[in-house]
Amino acid sequence: MNHSWPLGVARLNSSPSLQKASLLTISTAHFVNHVFLQIHLALIPVFINEFSISLVAAGLMVTIPLICETVGTIPSGLLADRMKHIDQVVVSLSITAVAAALTFLAPNFYAIIATLSLLTVATTLYHPPAYSLTAEIFPRQHRSKALGVHGAGGTLGFSLGPISLGLLIVATGWRFVYLLWVAPVVMCIALLLRLRARTSRSAEVATEQQVSRRTQESVRSVLTGAFILLVGTFGINAMGRQVISSLMSSYLVMERGISVATASVVLGLISAAGLVAAPLGGFLGDRFGDKRWLTISYLGTFGTLLGMAYASSLSQIVLLVLVYGAFSFSGMGPSTSLVATYTPTGRRGLAYALYFLPIYSLSAVAPTLGAIVAQNHGIWTIFPVALAMILAGILALQLTKKPPVVR
Repeated sequence: MNHSWPLGVARLNSSPSLQKASLLTISTAHFVNHVFLQIHLALIPVFINEFSISLVAAGLMVTIPLICETVGTIPSGLLADRMKHIDQVVVSLSITAVAAALTFLAPNFYAIIATLSLLTVATTLYHPPAYSLTAEIFPRQHRSKALGVHGAGGTLGFSLGPISLGLLIVATGWRFVYLLWVAPVVMCIALLLRLRARTSRSAEVATEQQVSRRTQESVRSVLTGAFILLVGTFGINAMGRQVISSLMSSYLVMERGISVATASVVLGLISAAGLVAAPLGGFLGDRFGDKRWLTISYLGTFGTLLGMAYASSLSQIVLLVLVYGAFSFSGMGPSTSLVATYTPTGRRGLAYALYFLPIYSLSAVAPTLGAIVAQNHGIWTIFPVALAMILAGILALQLTKKPPVVR
């Protein structure tokens, strides 16, 4: 059994330049991994017309890849505790590049579902090692901020994906957008390999004491009642937000009469707000406490979504979308920092897999559930459905207790 320590954490903690290089590179990887993940959400109205499918079938187009993401979560976390984190991230991005190219070539509805599923599998492989690496190389007092910066990389991808679609779809068609982003993914793989070479020259091999501690930390050390309640809270909140992200573009096109291109840009603005909000939320989590700021983030998400449901003009929707995105993404750093706080270092790959498991699984249900409700009762009803889930997440978060002492 290979118990190699991910990146020589002790040395990285004492090397600020290597910390910054690692954070910049892994944040860039987060960006290119996530740039594809919302494009198909903006394309739902296009897919409905091009492939002659129903809104519920389009919901399944979102749900099936998320189910694949869910199934791969635990294996990905276990793998992250066994291999070097950068190696697993490189594998993830390699799959991303192949899947994006195949989406460009996909001939039909079923092929697109397959390639979208492959993209989400790549995301599943990415998250546990990337978050573990970020949490390990930064000390506790700066962890939430570092995780917020890493989260900002993902939000940049979430944002630029649909925005690039909105800018290019009329001129190039939707398929070209997938091909466009393959080159940045390949470039990021090269950056990761360069960082890997740099760390392999400068990072210390883990001490026998570190290796011994890692082997002694069992799966049960992660599965505490407090941690299970915490990640369940994250899943409930994510389910509500997934209803909105999956069907917001369809709502704007079908209910508000906005073009697909404009709706794509509006969807991208949700994530664009996170470029500032994610690092800022991490800073505020370090300053005021992760749980306290996360509660404020959830309350702000609820309030702005409520306002969005009753907005009377596109300008009001755009303003509320920006504020909604800011509150949503400001919780990324504190939530992922709480995962590290509740779990031992040697099992952090598994811990982050378990963090994403309820998010993925409940988010997989959300698009189809929202589509069924929308098809039967009108698409505006996605708002009360999402608001109920976010409110449940707020209440569940208040029930979480202080974590046990974690090594």
